[in-house]
Amino acid sequence: MKDYHSSHMVKYKPETDRCGHDVLELLPFLKGHKWDEVALAYVHSLRPSSIRVTSEGTTLDARTWRVTVYIDNNDVIEKIEQEVEVWLPKGVAHGEALDYARVFGIDSEQCKWHLDAEMTYNISRNVSPDGKPHYYKTDSNGNVVEFPRAEI
Repeated sequence: MKDYHSSHMVKYKPETDRCGHDVLELLPFLKGHKWDEVALAYVHSLRPSSIRVTSEGTTLDARTWRVTVYIDNNDVIEKIEQEVEVWLPKGVAHGEALDYARVFGIDSEQCKWHLDAEMTYNISRNVSPDGKPHYYKTDSNGNVVEFPRAEI
């Protein structure tokens, strides 16, 4: 990673064509600020493909570079997220696995869980009784394979 050390700049060359998608929370200094033209001016800096502002739920379609501004009922910003394209290092299956690689490492069971080619990827997300997401997948025989639990 020292290839990018510089006092000016180094032209970026992607290491691979393996890309995935993720959501990043950005512009944290706008939390608590009213959604207004000043906030929009900062959102513009993200070069969004589109913008949605919501105090309710969102659709689960993916739109790269879209910015979502979550507001309360008084138009006060709670958080701002952008859907982004991410480079996927070897051993990382997709954007969610990249999040686990950041926290636990690329070689962690949480990151590797997503790579199992023998599984039928019928990954479901359910909420367990404690309110936390419950991830699992099934193998070709219908056996459930639990996600390795860990706190983030």
